[in-house]
Amino acid sequence: MIKKTLCVLLSLMFALTACQKKAEENQAPQEEEIVDTTPEVITQSSIKVGGILPLSGDAASYGEAVKNGATLAAEEINAMNKPYTLELDIRDDRANVEDAVEIYNTLKQEQAQVILGPFTNSCAEQVRKTSPNDKLLHLLVSTTEEKLTGGKNKNVFRFCYNNKAKGEAAADYMLKNGITQAAILYESSDTYSKALKQAFSDRFKQGGGTVVVEEYFAKGDRDFKTQADRFKKYNFKAVFMPIYYTQAQEILLQFKKYGIETQYFGGEKWYGIVEQVEGNFGYIEGSKFLQTYLSEAQNQKNTDFVKKYKEKYGTAPDEYAACAYDAIYAVSLAAENCKDGYSGLKLAEEMAGIKVEGVTGTFSFKDGEIQKDTAFVTVEKGTYKCE
Repeated sequence: MIKKTLCVLLSLMFALTACQKKAEENQAPQEEEIVDTTPEVITQSSIKVGGILPLSGDAASYGEAVKNGATLAAEEINAMNKPYTLELDIRDDRANVEDAVEIYNTLKQEQAQVILGPFTNSCAEQVRKTSPNDKLLHLLVSTTEEKLTGGKNKNVFRFCYNNKAKGEAAADYMLKNGITQAAILYESSDTYSKALKQAFSDRFKQGGGTVVVEEYFAKGDRDFKTQADRFKKYNFKAVFMPIYYTQAQEILLQFKKYGIETQYFGGEKWYGIVEQVEGNFGYIEGSKFLQTYLSEAQNQKNTDFVKKYKEKYGTAPDEYAACAYDAIYAVSLAAENCKDGYSGLKLAEEMAGIKVEGVTGTFSFKDGEIQKDTAFVTVEKGTYKCE
């Protein structure tokens, strides 16, 4: 009996010793982990931005400008060690509707969350017909047709003024500066020109102004004596001409010759008129036009942007490059507010509520349309002066 009891006690002692040794072994590594100073690793996710732009053909220079602005912004953002990276995939639609739709479908299948473009109104319109409620974030930096945003298109955001907004801005500016009698000259076959003309006329009349005379010309016209002769029969304080700078330059030169002295206003397509006149600035002096962006603008954010853009691409950015640059930064700002992943739908939801301090100005969105103060430029001694 004594032997049996002794064996049991010895077994218990061995068991206790083994348990104590095992516990000590388990505790040792825990003490070492307390002093671990390894830095936290941030897990990154990719936000794919698919671009539908004309990179060949007649509109290639415009598409390249958008691509350049977007690329510069993405490179800067990716260098900031964000919890995500921006992956750009820009493809050439040649400003062709069929190509644009095909590229869109491919980008969607490849799980792009964001679509940049298309550049032209016709391509953008067809893509939107193809993609209702597609749950992707769409960025428009050049298209101006009103129906591309709002309504069911809650995931579409425009970073430039639409045609109606441009015409209304010109009317508001004139009325604010005491101009209540105006004439209009536009191109009869151009959609852009007609849209701005109508928006200006409606808003000007609503604000108490009078459109004294309205004239048009046909595409390709070079002689504007008929329009000048008619204008000379009326009294007005300004002429609104929603046309292109090449046309505006020729008309202002002839109107000056025919003795029409008045204030001239145009849309953003007037940018370039100074370079067009080759030093003879007298007849365009004092003319004004609406502008989404001007590389000559004197503020630190724009100065830095222009410097970096010139260093990378060897030329100054235009409005399309600037709008694309701001659009990519807006995507980044929206991503900062996403709580659970970066789906196109979540990015669009956050985009609706952000406020961006961009190179084109400080802006937000309402029903997908950009909301910011309009800016007019005055031609002064052969330079563009921002107001």
